[in-house]
Amino acid sequence: MSIDTNLPMELYKANVQLWLNMGLLLQEARQQWADLGDKTLEDDVEETRKELEDLSHASDWKDLTNLPGSTAWRRMQKRVGDAQACTETAIAEQTRFVAGIQHALADWQKSLTRAFSDAGKSLPMGVPMKGAVPDFGALMAMFTPTAGGAGTKTAGKGKSHAN
Repeated sequence: MSIDTNLPMELYKANVQLWLNMGLLLQEARQQWADLGDKTLEDDVEETRKELEDLSHASDWKDLTNLPGSTAWRRMQKRVGDAQACTETAIAEQTRFVAGIQHALADWQKSLTRAFSDAGKSLPMGVPMKGAVPDFGALMAMFTPTAGGAGTKTAGKGKSHAN
């Protein structure tokens, strides 16, 4: 009897799809962090330009001595804002990532259920697997000596020589 089932292929495809979905989620998370880094870098470049502009407008020593203090204060305020934005991004990204993993696992579970269900339809459990497994009883009978056959005489001779 030939068993026609695509179970191994369907299981393999479900597993590959799960890993590809997880890989995509990781790439998207990496992209989010790269975008945040790019934004931070752009803001830092803009802040440096602002400082250069302030420096070029300084007309006396008093303006020049106030620059480091005002720059430090602005940068400190900006870092607090950056930390808050980073925390918000981390929370949002983690929430999105976990939801994506849950969705990927649910899809994987559905694929496995469908694969096993389809395999069950092609091979009902109540039907004996006649012909699918060799008849080991007949195979073993070929190698088992009969009670009144030549094997008994040989065994008997061996015992008499041992005495």
